[in-house]
This record gives sequence, structure tokens and C-alpha cells, in this order.
Amino acid sequence: MDFNSRLNHFANKKKENTVSVAMEMLASEQAHCTFTPRVNSTSRRNLKKFLEDQAMFLENKSSKIKNTQLQLIEKELMAMREGPQIDRRSEWICATKPRTASTHKKHAKPAPAEEISPPKLPSRPKCATFMTERAKVRSIK
Repeated sequence: MDFNSRLNHFANKKKENTVSVAMEMLASEQAHCTFTPRVNSTSRRNLKKFLEDQAMFLENKSSKIKNTQLQLIEKELMAMREGPQIDRRSEWICATKPRTASTHKKHAKPAPAEEISPPKLPSRPKCATFMTERAKVRSIK
């Protein structure tokens, strides 16, 4: 063998060696990789399945709407059974206002006078700063 053929032979051998080492390193790296995607082979649905799913969705939607409407109706019926809700101030006004059988003032008979005191409503705290600010506002006007 002459010099050039030996040089080519060693160059080819070196190239094969580097390729085999690279392949071994790649194989060892892939041995440590654990991720594998989960692919469902049955994930695609056909037209029949799609239409069934749509029908189920519409059925569920309509049943939810009916349930909410029934709940609203039931709530309104409960409110009607209980009667109107009147606050304390309105009760006091109704109690102090004279009751008449007639709507016309000439024919109205006054109801017997009962002494009813108005309910105690929470009062606003009076502090010095509030009173001084109020006086300032009045003096400006």
C-alpha cells in the first residue's frame, strides 16, 4: 500500500469511528428521555357521534333553562304567599294615618286616635368636625 491509500483508509476509519460514537451518544440520550405523547386513536368522531353530542347539548341546555324558569316562578309564588314586605317606617306611617271608609274628605270619618310613637331610626353621630363643615357650607351660601 502506498502512502495515499493508507491516508485515505485511516481517514475513512476515523470518520466511521466518529459517526459510531455520535450514534452511541444519541442512543444513550434517548434512553433517558421518558416523554411519550398519549395519542388516542379513537379521538376523532364521525358525523353520527357529532350529531348525538349536539342533541345532548341542546337537551341539557333546554333542561337548565326550564329549571331556572321554574325556580323563578316558585320564588315569585313564595313572595306572593308571604305578602308584601313593609319596612318599619312605612308601618308607622300606615298606623298613624287616619283610616277612612270613603276616599272623599267630606264623608270621611276619622279613625279613633291611638297614640303610636314612631320607630327609633339610627341617628347620625354628631361630631365637631361635621358641625363646623356644615356651618362653613351654610355661611358660603
